[in-house]
Amino acid sequence: MKQLKNTAKKDCTQNVGLIGYSKGNGHFFSYSAISNSSFQFNNKFVENNYPNIIKYLKRNKKKIFNKKKIFNINKVFSQNKKISKIASNFSNIEKVYKSNYRLIKDSDLILICRHNIKKNYNDVIYSINKKKPILVDKLYAKSEKDFKKIHSMKKSILFNSTPLVFEKKFFKLNKKRINVCKCYIKKNFIDYGNHVLEPIIYYFQIKKFKNIQIKRKKITIFFDKIKLIVLTCNKKNLEYEFFENKKLITSFKIQNYFIIFQKLLQFFRLLVTTNKRNIFQEANLLSNLIILKNLKKIKQEK
Repeated sequence: MKQLKNTAKKDCTQNVGLIGYSKGNGHFFSYSAISNSSFQFNNKFVENNYPNIIKYLKRNKKKIFNKKKIFNINKVFSQNKKISKIASNFSNIEKVYKSNYRLIKDSDLILICRHNIKKNYNDVIYSINKKKPILVDKLYAKSEKDFKKIHSMKKSILFNSTPLVFEKKFFKLNKKRINVCKCYIKKNFIDYGNHVLEPIIYYFQIKKFKNIQIKRKKITIFFDKIKLIVLTCNKKNLEYEFFENKKLITSFKIQNYFIIFQKLLQFFRLLVTTNKRNIFQEANLLSNLIILKNLKKIKQEK
């Protein structure tokens, strides 16, 4: 699949719309705060529902305040007007919209932060038809057919990579020795699968997907260079163990979320303001296709 064209306006980063929200998806708040270089300290909703976001924003406040904005998010829409107002207050977003389509029309660039495949698909299709660049942080196609339809349109940039591709710990792995990876995620594979798959596919330079075995909360994926075991709905989250056969070589846990979120947003900005190539696209496409090809099986085993 070819990379979608950059049809963005030169100043598209200054007129950005944010669309969400899904319960449990804190990117609606974290991405907007990091993008706008602004967040409200005493926001009870975010404090109560996403305490980790408040913690890492406070810990990195010197890297946020008085810094140039990555994007100027000045519009927000969610299905719940109350949540829209909370996001508006939290990240200093000027306008709350009642219509997602109106927001897309009035914006030059779109961020979509929610795990609702049907709604994401509709908003992505509408945004591409309006030639608006899009960052969507979760699955956005209901089927392999819909996925291929989106990528045949070629009207604007669509960026869907996980922030985990910016985690330096993957780069430092001894990839010649490792042939098994075990990963733990707290949620289901449909919502979190790309967080696991894409960095492994990218950093191990995987070209071929062989097979998948799905047994309730355990998903085993066989690639040409590595076997990936994903344990879902776990107490651990985004923790990795790497083996040479059965011998544990190393392990790590994703910890500094702020840095990888910031790097993801900065990379997307580069994509829409320059002719920079999306180096993660092939890994992201393969990751999405693996999930979509096996969507029915995964849902049956949930």
